[in-house]
Amino acid sequence: MTTSIRCEIRAPRQCGRQVNRDSYGTSDPQTYYRLSAYIPFFDFLIHELRYRFLKHRSILCSFSALLSHRIAEERTDAGLICSTLLDKYPEDFSTASVDTFKAELQMWKRFWEEKNQEERPHSFIESLNFCGAHIFLSVFTGIKIAACISVTVVPVERSFSTLKRLKTYLRNTMGDENLNGLALMNVHRSIQLDIGGVLDRMSKKNRRLDFVL
Repeated sequence: MTTSIRCEIRAPRQCGRQVNRDSYGTSDPQTYYRLSAYIPFFDFLIHELRYRFLKHRSILCSFSALLSHRIAEERTDAGLICSTLLDKYPEDFSTASVDTFKAELQMWKRFWEEKNQEERPHSFIESLNFCGAHIFLSVFTGIKIAACISVTVVPVERSFSTLKRLKTYLRNTMGDENLNGLALMNVHRSIQLDIGGVLDRMSKKNRRLDFVL
């Protein structure tokens, strides 16, 4: 590696008292870069993996326990599920308490224990059709939140790709409202728009250029 780039890999100059960077107390390049770059990088990587896959495990398990085929077959701790969701989403469950949520969860479990395996839905979207909002208010709210959670980052990546095409130097003075509208039109192309209504709305705003309709 040293011969290919024609330079000698050396550790930075060390002084007795470091102020702007950490002092590793070694002049060996391999030891220095292992302590300054290699080990901190893998520590950060392990921390991010634990945060992404382990920190949210209890929340995801609480959501998955609301599914009919899981709550009817497994012995889930209703109190732990209710407290976890109430602590994470206090504004959505503002009218619910742990006792009421736990009672609804037990009723939801008894409702599906009487059903066959073929009659039980296996997704949150299908569960919304069987969950009455007036009877199972907290359970319905939890299933609705779980149905809105994105499984992948594809929508986010799609929005960034769309923004790169829309926010050009010719549209640099575009406002946030028009930019969001164009981005939604570009992403959701299957939605049919009323072109006449769009032109009428744009013509009613004060603009430097007049629309000739």
